[in-house]
Amino acid sequence: MPLLSSPFGRSRDRADHGRRVYNRWSDHQRIYGALVRLAFLERDRAARERALSVLDLASGERVLDIGCGAGVNFDALGAQVGSGGLVVGLDYSEGMVRAARERTPGTPAPTAVCRGDATTLPFADGSFDAAYATLSLSAMATAETAVEEVSRVLRPGGRLAVVDARPFQAGLWRALNPLVTPISMLATNWYPEVDILGTIRSTFDESRVWTTNAGTLYVAVGWKEDEVRRDRLR
Repeated sequence: MPLLSSPFGRSRDRADHGRRVYNRWSDHQRIYGALVRLAFLERDRAARERALSVLDLASGERVLDIGCGAGVNFDALGAQVGSGGLVVGLDYSEGMVRAARERTPGTPAPTAVCRGDATTLPFADGSFDAAYATLSLSAMATAETAVEEVSRVLRPGGRLAVVDARPFQAGLWRALNPLVTPISMLATNWYPEVDILGTIRSTFDESRVWTTNAGTLYVAVGWKEDEVRRDRLR
């Protein structure tokens, strides 16, 4: 049965398929970037900026870039946490990890890149202050598990900001889904059925969502409650 048909294959087969897809894209980063800009009419840049603003990073914080790809977020994240902070990029694709490591010299903050599976993060509980995921979670077959893992490695008061895509939700635009969805699945290992927004809402104590591009592009942020905030709410 083809990996991209429904029902899908085993989760490990799906993850390995995604790894191969992004290994190929790691050799064609400019083309991939151009396709993303075209798909979202260049609104993805504004979405990334909004997510970063809401993430509200502070100097000295530790931030995890989930599905970091070629490391395109490293400079923006590093500029916020500064030389006293830490940026850690994680990706399942060996090719993307190599490309990301080539970006680390000269970044504004200490930056490390590791290959790993976002559904079984190799970090202790509470290791990070914040996490950032841009167009990466929906390329994971079990993104819901990845969101839960991110929550585990965030400290109390930590937050997750996500920029991602979904099919057209309403109106005449929905007529494009039968065309757009299969192409996106093949090109980017996209899994439109994963419930990223629902999992953020159920996993985190507080969440907010903003949408653009006829509802296909969204920014979602989840916050973990901390003791200070809990006391204030009592």
